[in-house]
Amino acid sequence: MSLRKTISLLLIPCAMGTASNLFAHANTKPKDNLDTYSGRSYQENSSAYVDLVLSHGCDGEATVHAAVLLPNANDLSGNTSSGPDGNYAGNALMGAKAQLNANWKHIAYGKGSVPTYYLRGEQQEDVRAIHWQRGYVPDDVIELLTFRADTPKLEGCVSKLKVNIPTVQYCTHGKVKAWIKQPTAVFGEEVISTGFSPSIDVVRDTVNNPLPEECGAGIEVEAYPTNEEIDQYLSRQRKP
Repeated sequence: MSLRKTISLLLIPCAMGTASNLFAHANTKPKDNLDTYSGRSYQENSSAYVDLVLSHGCDGEATVHAAVLLPNANDLSGNTSSGPDGNYAGNALMGAKAQLNANWKHIAYGKGSVPTYYLRGEQQEDVRAIHWQRGYVPDDVIELLTFRADTPKLEGCVSKLKVNIPTVQYCTHGKVKAWIKQPTAVFGEEVISTGFSPSIDVVRDTVNNPLPEECGAGIEVEAYPTNEEIDQYLSRQRKP
């Protein structure tokens, strides 16, 4: 199934709820096709087409480089699965590929080791970051950065997996805007969006994969990368 919508690794049990759209931020674009998975929600065990919206530059400056980090290094055992028999843990987003975009002269991938998962065979390495480089997006226009990735099957009592996608914009005159929840060694308080990161939700297909009776309405878990991973994979100085 293919759906298109536009947006220590830590698993955080979360209260169920709906946040308001933050259009002034970089964020995933809500989809506009009609199906049961609305907003920024994607069905488990499917291919998702995600559009990340850059709604502005950095304090009036044009964006010349953008990067996203996928939280794929955490162990989701017991919460997700992958493979024809479900005998592998699934990463938050698997096998990501960026769509060609004429606004950027180069697209680069940062790959790294991840817990063993199944995607057309057993895999132990996956895309961790995507860098759109050598572009020019003025502050007064929006840009969509599109990529495709496979979502895992949800297991146990998990009804929803929130997948944070930290994003950094590098702009002219050395300005930077980092859409990450907390400061890191590379990205200080002055350039971050405290408490906010672009994200999507992977939602359980309760018709074909019902929750166990003892789970009630189920639980939500959240995947967010470590500060060290953010610095390693999103830094402009590091070659992806």
